[in-house]
Amino acid sequence: MRWARCWVVVESDSAVVDSALAVSCPRCGGVPDPEGGPGHLARCRQCGTLGRIHDPLSRQRLVARRCLDLDAALSVLCKSVVPNGEPGPGLLSSELLYVPFWRTEAIVAGRVRGQRERLERDVERVIDDQGLARYTTRRETGPPQEIDHEVQRMHTVFVSACPLTELGLPLLDHHRQRPGALALQQSPNGSVVFDVFSPALRDDATVLDSLVPEHVASAEAALVLSALSAGITSSLLPGAQAHTEILHNETTLIFWPVWHLRFAVGARRGEALIDGVGGGAIAVRLVEANSHNHFAKRLFGLIALSAGLFCGAIMRLSLAPPSWLAGEEAGSARLKLLCVGAAATFTCWRALKYVLQQHLGKAK
Repeated sequence: MRWARCWVVVESDSAVVDSALAVSCPRCGGVPDPEGGPGHLARCRQCGTLGRIHDPLSRQRLVARRCLDLDAALSVLCKSVVPNGEPGPGLLSSELLYVPFWRTEAIVAGRVRGQRERLERDVERVIDDQGLARYTTRRETGPPQEIDHEVQRMHTVFVSACPLTELGLPLLDHHRQRPGALALQQSPNGSVVFDVFSPALRDDATVLDSLVPEHVASAEAALVLSALSAGITSSLLPGAQAHTEILHNETTLIFWPVWHLRFAVGARRGEALIDGVGGGAIAVRLVEANSHNHFAKRLFGLIALSAGLFCGAIMRLSLAPPSWLAGEEAGSARLKLLCVGAAATFTCWRALKYVLQQHLGKAK
């Protein structure tokens, strides 16, 4: 049986519009669980029927179900930036983002042959002069242990599909996997529920498009899997041999909910990213009250000084003219310069006063 799911992609000159039909079990009409079956299979949460999710885009797109609402995200933010006993941060703006990640699941199987160093630990109970017992551990090395067994492991690799390092979201690639703040496999109740992606998700949140192609993410995941396969013999003595192969490899595009909050703590401003599933503070940044305004004040002072020098030069030409403006025939020119200087002084004063009151005054 197949799930009644179909993606319709309509291409036009201006945009690409995608829509989805309702996803339901062909037997009882229940809601399918994308994580209930391997590969692109899904199992009905009501009757248990197993069916295949049909996706013409040749990849499965899933959405991690959000566990934190805005109030819960603010509570996490308050614990992160405000000490006990002080007022909480004031929310300036909030935005729910769905950040895409490429998830590659692979089953690595093989056989390992070699020798492993044998470590023997002997725990000894010693009674001191006061009659108190304490335990000591002796570590001894025995003869090497022969290893010859099969290995089968399930590896999961995450690669960022839309890097947001400027907001503090860690970049996941073959150098970094699963940072603790971004709990890609945890939630308050210990499990993550995935739903099939629907364009209706864009109605109440900002869904970021994937900027990293699938083949680039697959290449990054291959480097991680290669390192994991090589690590199978890391605990063995030199000369160990391991033959591994990937039995199953599937890449899925996952959209992860993240709250982007802009807030104020007193005179300070900041922004934070809160994991919408795990409830952890991914990144919190605070800016000093006057640090962002320091450059503006210096620029304002430079402009005010330049305007003063310009107006002063014009007034000096009219009130203390040089020799080429000292004659009676240049009297009208000096009068015009005096009027221009007075008008320029008044205009600059009014403009600088407005900027000082409207812009720099608000940032104090």
